[in-house]
Amino acid sequence: MPFVVTQLTRMRDGHVCIAGIDSATGHHMRPVLQGGQRFMATVLARNGGPFEFGAVVELGQTQRRSQPPEVEDVVLLGQPTRTGEFTPQDFWALLDSTAQPTLSGIFGAALEKKGAHACGTSCGQGQASLGILRPKRPVRIDMREFKEGTKIKASVPFGTEIVSVPVTDVRLFEVDCITPSRTRFTRMSRLLQSGFPVLLAMGLARAWAANGCEAVHYLQLNGIFVNNGSLWRDCDDRA
Repeated sequence: MPFVVTQLTRMRDGHVCIAGIDSATGHHMRPVLQGGQRFMATVLARNGGPFEFGAVVELGQTQRRSQPPEVEDVVLLGQPTRTGEFTPQDFWALLDSTAQPTLSGIFGAALEKKGAHACGTSCGQGQASLGILRPKRPVRIDMREFKEGTKIKASVPFGTEIVSVPVTDVRLFEVDCITPSRTRFTRMSRLLQSGFPVLLAMGLARAWAANGCEAVHYLQLNGIFVNNGSLWRDCDDRA
């Protein structure tokens, strides 16, 4: 089952999440490992693995595991193999062909504000957990300091409001997939200010409960793409 990698997401402890689009059907897919295991960063192309933005990967035999909102999950039963890559122009065309103008169009009516600034769905709710947003307003990213460390946040339109969502795009983090990279953050910020069209790969995280509250699938920004004629891949400029 060949698919094109569109999302490389850093996770809290240095693991990564992979997602992409089935090039034959245009459907979003998230390959997952058997037994609830998670991908190590060794699967990334910069570490010798098959996964990179724009890479065409043959997943081999898979088994669908659909549980709302993660209706895109497929369990890997074989070994993924990289078979090629999309050009920047073809990659943009693929993203653009699946893009929606609103977050509600992607995730459904279950998506709602969660607190003053966050957004998400209640546990088990939502029509999808992956999608491409064509934002109607300029998007800004900020690097902020919190008690638990430095985080990158994005201001994303949600209806008539703006919500603040965590940015998990691996390109904006150091090789440990944990530490935000100020150099890469600055590069992406400049791209967002360049005036070129922007598409955002959005996702709902696995449900988790903060401070004893209800479990929520929080909205996050998994990939930022700017149509400037090139594709900034994760391995670019890595030392």
